[in-house]
Amino acid sequence: MKIIFTKHSIIKLEHRKINRQFVLETIKNPELIRPTYNFREELYRKFGKNYLKVIVKKIKVNILVLTTHWVAKPKDKL
Repeated sequence: MKIIFTKHSIIKLEHRKINRQFVLETIKNPELIRPTYNFREELYRKFGKNYLKVIVKKIKVNILVLTTHWVAKPKDKL
């Protein structure tokens, strides 16, 4: 599977000072996966005190990273 970052996600990574390696780790080994609208998924993984939330959409054999941000905790308990 190929992981593709959208222009928006790259801008948000820089703006929010999120390490790209954290995003890749979250995609490869999420602690929580929640389906959302339009066949998207929210992937969560804890780094330090906060969780990284990565919004992705699977398109054929590719994973498209739409956006990422830090959250205190996921809506669903782990």
